[in-house]
Amino acid sequence: METVPEQTPKTVVPHWRSSALVPWLLPPALLLFAAYMKWRQLPVLERMGTGILHHPWLSAGQIVAEAALTCWLLSGLGRAWSRRVALAAFALFTSLTAYRGIVGADSCGCFGQFAVNPWITLALDLLMMGLLFAGKPNADEGKLRRSPEPGHGGSGRVRLGLGVLAMLLVVGLTAGQLANRPALTDPGLTQAGNLMILEPDRWRGKKLPLLPYLEANDGAALEPLLAGEWRVILYSTDCDHCRTAIPKVLQAMASRSADRPRYCFVRVPASGDIQDIVPPGKYLRATLTTKYEWFASTPGVLELDNGLVQSGQEGAAAAQWIDQMVD
Repeated sequence: METVPEQTPKTVVPHWRSSALVPWLLPPALLLFAAYMKWRQLPVLERMGTGILHHPWLSAGQIVAEAALTCWLLSGLGRAWSRRVALAAFALFTSLTAYRGIVGADSCGCFGQFAVNPWITLALDLLMMGLLFAGKPNADEGKLRRSPEPGHGGSGRVRLGLGVLAMLLVVGLTAGQLANRPALTDPGLTQAGNLMILEPDRWRGKKLPLLPYLEANDGAALEPLLAGEWRVILYSTDCDHCRTAIPKVLQAMASRSADRPRYCFVRVPASGDIQDIVPPGKYLRATLTTKYEWFASTPGVLELDNGLVQSGQEGAAAAQWIDQMVD
């Protein structure tokens, strides 16, 4: 009787839905972008606020975790489990983003200095969850026979090795950013690479540190800021509080009888800057130079006397001050 040679069982290659490419590329891309934007602001994070949410080590942990999940998803190893972990992560992101939207935050805080409305981010997170769920592998996912095809195990080891190297690179870059944190000292204008952070509450009694970085909008000279009484209003075109506060300031200026103090409106450049919200008028208008990226809590109000800062308010405190000024 003729002997039939024994054949080596072949690997069962997992069958994925035709749309699997999308859910396995978009979520990692979003995670990688979020990690990168957090990484960029890591050296100056402590300057942006207080509390645990602005602790650099917490942000560093988020960066590493998001990068690790990105590498896992892209490697294709343990797809069923990586999908479950990614779904859990985006579910957590969804809850935090929804909370920030409910409390009226201007930005979700997910992308560092890049401000995104929390409700837009919430929709994006829900979309990512939907894509991950739609890309669920079939029941045969991960079930391999005892004798895999030659080279299959080697391919997995290569992907694992590349993932480990990528994570070592991420950890090294994150540690480097932590080491580059600037010292928390005066003058209240911190530079970290190309990023400048404004701290008006630390300028009292000092010459306005913004002067070297101001560009007049209407070709007017800015030297008059060094003489007499001035109010400098910092604003950004993508700030909801500014769009509410600026018309109040202009209305109060139009109804006053005295011409002192004089006003100067300074625009803080923002990503995707839209049309200016301060029209030309009997006041100075200036813009912070676009040679740098700027971080400031807007609106901001500075009171100057002969070029020296007498007081400085920013964010909610400045908005409240403007409301009191109008009333």
